Amino acid sequence: MLRLVSCLCVGFIAAAHAAPPPPLPRHRVDYTKFFVVRLNPLGIQDVFDIGYRYRLYDSEEPLWRTGQVGVSFNPIVTPAMAKIGISAEIEPIAVLRLQARWEWQQYWSAFGHLQSYPQVDGADWSDSGIKAGKEAEKEYSAGGWQAMLLAELRAKVSMIIIRSRLSAFYSDMNLNDGDTVWYDPFHDLLTPGKGWSLTNEADVIASLLDDSLLVGVRHSLAHAFYPDQAFATDDHDVDDFPIQRVGPLVAWHVYDRPGASLSRVTVIALLQWYLSHPFRTGQDTNQGIPYVAIGCAINGELWRAD
Repeated sequence: MLRLVSCLCVGFIAAAHAAPPPPLPRHRVDYTKFFVVRLNPLGIQDVFDIGYRYRLYDSEEPLWRTGQVGVSFNPIVTPAMAKIGISAEIEPIAVLRLQARWEWQQYWSAFGHLQSYPQVDGADWSDSGIKAGKEAEKEYSAGGWQAMLLAELRAKVSMIIIRSRLSAFYSDMNLNDGDTVWYDPFHDLLTPGKGWSLTNEADVIASLLDDSLLVGVRHSLAHAFYPDQAFATDDHDVDDFPIQRVGPLVAWHVYDRPGASLSRVTVIALLQWYLSHPFRTGQDTNQGIPYVAIGCAINGELWRAD
């Protein structure tokens, strides 16, 4: 059914803001609204972020002009679950952004989620496996929290934008007794009930048509770190990890009015093929079927002051 890519959403928006922005006010409250639909796996997600930002430097030099600190409120809603998060971030220089986030999340036993398993060995979290689990009524309502640390490096040389975004997140979920891992549809990843996972997105993008059109390629990676009790034997080898996919992305700013209450509307498309995956490289889904995500991001400012 569903998994939606918060890292995908934020990554698209970050890429869409890669061009140098106009001078920033000292204080501002801004927002981002992002809606995306996805295939392979199927999903729908609605993300809203509202936050306060404080400009760090009185400089228009490209390296310092966007220096800021901020705090945000981050609700996410999908047909199968909801997340409510808070985050703090700092951008000390234009090429580096750091963020810490904490999220409460709740699955309400819909669309085959949440499903969990005693061990990694034999866990079938393929599309057909999740469907079979739903038909067998193995889905159940459960909640918990995730804490995330994020580091993003980015640079622009002439018309070329290079960006790498690494996220490490710790999950603490209230799973059924005896279960150690669960399928996280948000990340399309078999995730420890209590443990760390990571994702990384690397982009190389060309900025065209006065920075209104971004065209490039993205490599996505996801990996989970399982505790010893998540395995039935001493052999901890996990096939087809880390999960990887690669393919083209396009972002088009169809509306751009910096500093306005509705300042930017961006249409985004991503098409990727799986390089490695336990179930999407022929085991359950044909490798020729790509991952597809289409979304729309809306940005604006609600208040600003110098």
